[in-house]
Amino acid sequence: MLAKKYGLKTESTKNRFVDLGSGGGKAVFAAFFSGLFFSCIGIELLPRLYKASKQYLRFYKRRILSSVEADEITAENKLDFIHGDFTYLDWSSGYVSSSNRSSNQEGSNEEQSTVVIFALSTCFDDKSLRRTALIANNLNAGSFFICTTFK
Repeated sequence: MLAKKYGLKTESTKNRFVDLGSGGGKAVFAAFFSGLFFSCIGIELLPRLYKASKQYLRFYKRRILSSVEADEITAENKLDFIHGDFTYLDWSSGYVSSSNRSSNQEGSNEEQSTVVIFALSTCFDDKSLRRTALIANNLNAGSFFICTTFK
């Protein structure tokens, strides 16, 4: 299996996915539906795209999931979208922290998580790429940073 080959834990509670500049959330949903990740988070700066991702999330919870499953996903932050500038948030642990969010929601299990960061960086400027690299330096050993572009 590819997950084992590339170091993802077979226990999905150890794997976290974060999409930097998540747009409408397609990559976040794809990661979530893969079953490889305990939590999948998208961070988007543009209000229109963030609202679209939240609208898709509401549709998914309302139409696809039963109310019990939807409540569990919301309570455990397994699937979420955040409106903000990812260059000013700490996403290196697979959680997202700012002044009003805790980056250590799981205590000692944080070191054991494999984090996959995805960034489609076509619209990133040099400053945001530098700031992203500084945050990426804090990734746990064995984590992945996937950066690609259309250019």
